[in-house]
Amino acid sequence: GNPVDIKSYDCDRRADGNQHPRVLYLGWIVREKGVYDLVDAIPKVLMAVPEVRFTFAGNNEVDNLSNLISARGLNGSAEVVGWIDGQAKIDLMKSSSILVLPSYTEGIPNVILEAMANRVPNVTSPVGGIPSVLEHDRTAIFVEPKNIQSISEGLIALLTNEQKSRTLADAAFERASKLYSIEAIGDGLTRVYGQYRNK
Repeated sequence: GNPVDIKSYDCDRRADGNQHPRVLYLGWIVREKGVYDLVDAIPKVLMAVPEVRFTFAGNNEVDNLSNLISARGLNGSAEVVGWIDGQAKIDLMKSSSILVLPSYTEGIPNVILEAMANRVPNVTSPVGGIPSVLEHDRTAIFVEPKNIQSISEGLIALLTNEQKSRTLADAAFERASKLYSIEAIGDGLTRVYGQYRNK
């Protein structure tokens, strides 16, 4: 598995109680990641949680996404910040209430591990390797790719239920610490190499 540096996220000091809850999309801005489906879901989410803000961070079709958000009249509720990394990415994750990744296909995206390490609950689609890392209604909310209703309902379910959001985030953090920390992955590799070292 891919490792995640649990300590770098300083999880216990994640910002809580934001005036405006933030839904974060972090990844390539292309149709296959479900990013335009997410834009389609925003109005329904705003009907249930008018104060929510959406942040899109990534590269590729940045201008197309920005123009679509403007055309839909969503500039007051959504922003496109482009590519970020390093401490800026960590800070953005800490200020977010949910990470959303409604992809059509995936391997095991690092961003869901990073969200787990920072106790940010994932709303994502059960494609590729994601179900091997997360479990619906225990460590994440799974939504159907290309399904606007499913995406909006998944986001609303966590934005309107802080206890459920915390429970999922805590369970995901424990799983990340146990299975995907640098130490855990390093120990696993050491065991594998040890099996073959003397053969």
